[in-house]
Formats: sequence, C-alpha cells, structure tokens
Amino acid sequence: MPHDKATPAGVATAAEHNGVAVGHADKLRPFVEMLFDKLNDDPSCEKLETRLAVMLAARQFDQSTEAAAFAERLRAVNDGEFPPAKVAEQAFDEYRRGLGRELAAALLSADRADDQPLPKVSTLTALLLEPDDPVHYRIGLVLPAGGRALLYAPRKTGKSTLVGNLQRSLVDGDPFLGEYDVELPDGKVTVIDDELSRPQHRRWLSDQGIVNTDRLNVVTLRGHVSRFNILDARVRREWAAMLSDCGTAVVILDCLRPVLDALGLSEDKDAGRFLVAFDELLADAGATEAIVVHHAGHSNERARGDSRLMDWPDALWKLAAEKVDDPFAARYFSALGRDVAEPEQRLSYDVPTRRLSIVAGGSRRDAALTLAADVVVEVVGRSDDRLSGRSIEQRSYAVAKERGLEVTQKRIREAVEHLRITGRLDMIEGARNAKLYAVAAENEALI
Repeated sequence: MPHDKATPAGVATAAEHNGVAVGHADKLRPFVEMLFDKLNDDPSCEKLETRLAVMLAARQFDQSTEAAAFAERLRAVNDGEFPPAKVAEQAFDEYRRGLGRELAAALLSADRADDQPLPKVSTLTALLLEPDDPVHYRIGLVLPAGGRALLYAPRKTGKSTLVGNLQRSLVDGDPFLGEYDVELPDGKVTVIDDELSRPQHRRWLSDQGIVNTDRLNVVTLRGHVSRFNILDARVRREWAAMLSDCGTAVVILDCLRPVLDALGLSEDKDAGRFLVAFDELLADAGATEAIVVHHAGHSNERARGDSRLMDWPDALWKLAAEKVDDPFAARYFSALGRDVAEPEQRLSYDVPTRRLSIVAGGSRRDAALTLAADVVVEVVGRSDDRLSGRSIEQRSYAVAKERGLEVTQKRIREAVEHLRITGRLDMIEGARNAKLYAVAAENEALI
C-alpha cells in the first residue's frame, strides 16, 4: 500500500496481502471505513499517524470488555472528537471477530514503507583501518558509555533501593555501590517510576541524602502507567520532547513489567517490541544511557520473559539474595555483558541512609562454602580420632541441620577439599585407601 494513501480499500487490500483470508476482507472493510471516515478528514492528523492511531486504538480495546473504553481511546487520539460509544461498539463487532491482529499487521506493514536510507557497506579491510576507541565507562566496569543496562532481581530483594543508590551516584558522582567510579553525564538523570507512590519515592530518595537534587528528574506513573505508551509514534514524540526539554542524558525505567501490562504486551513475546520503541525514544530525546529494571524469573537467576530481554542490554546487572523472601538475608551484585564482567560480590546495607556498598565476603557460593567449612572444622576438631570423608559429611550435615543452617552435603564435600588444599585439614591414607582427616596442628588453637 503506498505510503500516502490511507483509504479504506487500500488498508483492506494490504490486509489481504498480509495473510488475511479473502472472506475476512469484507468484514474488515466496515471497521476500516468507519475509522477513516472519522479520522482521515482531520487535517492536523498525518496519514501515517492516523494508521498508528487506529492500530493502537484497536490494540487498546483488546484489553477491555467495554466498547466505551474503545470510544474513549479513539477520542483521545482524535483531539476529543468521536461518535458515541454505541457507534464504536458497532465497529468493534467487526474487529472482535478475530481481525485485530491482522489489521495491526497490515497497518504496520504500510507504515514501514517509508523511504529509509540503506546502511553503509564496508569491507573488513576498511573496517580494520578505522581507529579503535578505548572502552569508556559511564559507571566503571559495569556500564559502558552510551550503553544500556538491565537490572533484574527476585521480588522484594531491594531493586528500588539499588536504583536509589544508582540515582545518587549518577548525579553526585559518588562511586556506585562504593566501588565503581562514575563519570557524571553531561545532562540530567530522569527516572520513570511506576511502582512506588510519589510520597514513598520522595521519602526513599530523601534518605539517600542526594546533594545535586536539580540534576535528577522524577516522573511517577503509578496509577497512570498507560500514559507511557511509546509504541504510539505521537506519544513517543511527546515523551522525547519532554525528556529533551528537561535536559535528560540518562533514563532509568523502574520497572518494565507494569508498562508491558498497561500496553497489553506479553512479557514472553512482546518485550522486544517495547525495547525497540524505547531505543527510539532515547535516540529522539538525545539520551546517552539507560537502565531498565525488571523482575527475575522463577529460578531467580535470569530476567523473566522474552529472551530478547537478555540480548538487548550491553550489561546485565543481577541483584540476588542469599535467601528469597528473607529481608535480613545477604544481598549480592554482579554484572555481565559487552566489556562487562564483574563477579558476584556481597553488599552491605546502611538502614538510615539506604546506602549499599560492596564488602569483602565474595559470592553466595563463597559464603556457603565458608559456612560449610566452619562446620567441618568444628566437627573434625572435636573428634578424638581422624575422620573419613563420609563420616565428616554425615556428622557435619547433622550439625548444620540441627542448627537450621542451609548447608548441603555437596557443599560439605567441597569444603573438605577446600580445607585440605588450603592446609587447614591434614589428610593421611588409611586402610583400603581411605582418606582420614584431622585439623592441621597450626589450626587447632582456633577450634
């Protein structure tokens, strides 16, 4: 369908070319005709915008059971002018017969017909002659300049607290998590929050003790998340203009799932569509970096939903807890991605200031190994005779279980080997090649 023609017949024809059954074209036509009769005559509405408005209006109603909501959405995209809900309901009778997705596909196909310059082709020889730019970081070792980061964590692990620390570091220049140097962005940081209420957000940021408060913009969307419908080109331009006007260089979106829900997008299949629009928003707004916050999946070890979520960012930031749903359990931070490889490290938390800092203590595995090793040394040290590996495993597991410690038998075996290698346990060969252990003489005083 030509880009400059938004006729009902043209849309119906495009629908047929996009796989809509021939019999459906006649059913599609009344819906399209009604919409374009009302929208196409508006001189302030370009043809391309009209098609997007129609597509998004149809998609919006897909999440509702009341035709009135459909009418309201169409009124919004057409400057308040639209027929009563009853008329919209008649149009929706056609749409409801399974034609919504086909219509959206047809409209999108037409919209993509815009003339766009093809990318430049270069040989590898020419590419290799281009000078190498040194890797430059906005946040040392965890966020490259111009990059995107996805922060994911299980529920109630402290994502909002970590984001508060991030905001303070990006506007005040404090090392992120007390560890990673920050190069202040040229503009401001804008956080778009859809989970915390405005009073709660204000209180939590107040606790952070941010100094350069004028460098941080806050947008709270709780209860109004659908206003961030950046799939709509017109809405996206409005958001881009707003972000640009307030001098935004870094955008933080906290959190992704409520936006997907509000726009009727599937977390498993449609997250990529939103991220494409989000990248366009950043480019239009002139923002250089972005951080998106998301929930971890059921295993709590990867971001939930569409695999595109793991491919999109330059850096994956993971916040993990030693034990889920335990507010006092230790938290750990790690980062992985393009020019990013930070191992899991333990965090300390200062309650009055809500500040997180990386401390000595290593990863969750290191913490579990240390706990198991302490139990093993105690068990072996209290024995009058040397113990076999099996006896150590059984006795140590029983002690840990009695004390309510989460120590597995596998971790106990790892601890025995670790203690032997580091010289804290002394091993000799016994009968039938049995390995017998005792606490090394230099460590006996520590028992």
